[in-house]
Amino acid sequence: VDCFGLQGLAVGSADSQRGRTRCPGAAVTGLLRKDRNSRLALPILKALRGGMDQTMERTLITFDIDGTICVQDESQINVTPNAMHTRAFSFAFKEVFGIEASINEVPHQGSTDPLILVKVLLARGYGKEEVVERLDAMKEAMVRYVTENGGEASDGLKLLPGVKELLLRLSQTPNVVIGLVTGNLQPIAWTKMEALGIVDCFSVPRIGGFGSDYCSFDPDRAAEDRTELIRIAAKKADESYGGGFKRRIHIGDAPNDVRAAAGAGAIPVGVCTGVFSKEELTAAVPEAAVLKDLSNLDEVLEAFGMSGA
Repeated sequence: VDCFGLQGLAVGSADSQRGRTRCPGAAVTGLLRKDRNSRLALPILKALRGGMDQTMERTLITFDIDGTICVQDESQINVTPNAMHTRAFSFAFKEVFGIEASINEVPHQGSTDPLILVKVLLARGYGKEEVVERLDAMKEAMVRYVTENGGEASDGLKLLPGVKELLLRLSQTPNVVIGLVTGNLQPIAWTKMEALGIVDCFSVPRIGGFGSDYCSFDPDRAAEDRTELIRIAAKKADESYGGGFKRRIHIGDAPNDVRAAAGAGAIPVGVCTGVFSKEELTAAVPEAAVLKDLSNLDEVLEAFGMSGA
């Protein structure tokens, strides 16, 4: 399957030879992960960037993570929902401020990791100047926790219906680049994708906009922060793939996701798989397509303006 427009480029894998199904791009990703500087890896990486058909319009499709790609798995009894990520926050509060705290102390859906850190501490009575000054230390603590406890990444999480099938279809569609735009810090985001078994469905080079890329330090401006993350993802895509993106699409489950997409010039697509209703998503951006979930592939592609892809 030529999922990146690399006609004629064959990359074999032991899994394909044994008849196992892997996400398209898995063999290439594995090679690049092993050695990005090898003689073979560099030409492939260059081809991935420039191998798309230059006569066709390119499309950049970015996904939110929590509530869009995955949700809390309530069937895992005695497991904290979104366990690794939630514990990473608590670890950072303890490590940097010496307090026992949880993100569940404040509303945080549709925000970003840095803004959630700020919001919890402001609610606890800490001064904003002190919080901002120590924010990088907290983000570093979160990443350190994830690095040391990556095996917990799938605990309390489950992949939402239709997500993997959609990613597989998109990864096989010429001139489509798939990335993430999420409030998660970048290492946490990709660790989750790895744990859920879908990281190799995303385009290589990996691109996205992450909570680690930008922070306004104002919890009341979460939508504006997410707007900036979509712009950052678009800039990274242009730099990594040589530009040419005529259409950008962003999918998310929160009003801030569709607001951010519209604000950054992307096509907003809402999905009712998080805590927000269709009415709430439509009220945020009336022109946004809003789907029940991502399980109906034809319906999703129609919302993307890609019927027949």
